[in-house]
Amino acid sequence: MSSAAADEVTLWRAPSPACRDPAREVVYGYAASDYPGDGPYFAADEQIAKDFAACYGNGMQKLRMPRILFESLVQRGVIQPDGWYPPGQSWHVPPDGLAEFNAAIGQGTTNQYHPAGP
Repeated sequence: MSSAAADEVTLWRAPSPACRDPAREVVYGYAASDYPGDGPYFAADEQIAKDFAACYGNGMQKLRMPRILFESLVQRGVIQPDGWYPPGQSWHVPPDGLAEFNAAIGQGTTNQYHPAGP
């Protein structure tokens, strides 16, 4: 593993068919108004996102942020665990934390949207 990979966390997301512009989200971030309730979900385990992508048919988003920022956001509760999966595999960001999350994903390696999936 390269040092760059060790210093970043990669999160995957399979946008639902209702997502209006998944390519724009990876560049400009997620709008709280688009994600009421628990907010958007992200997987640290790529296979989880691939499974949802196969159902949703709306591609996949690949997001990166510095590991130190990720750990800080988790510690402060901005990024919260998804209790459905084992610890560390899936997360969600409540709407009130999306501004901080968006700033964090803007500080990693370039984010990507793959329209046809991974």
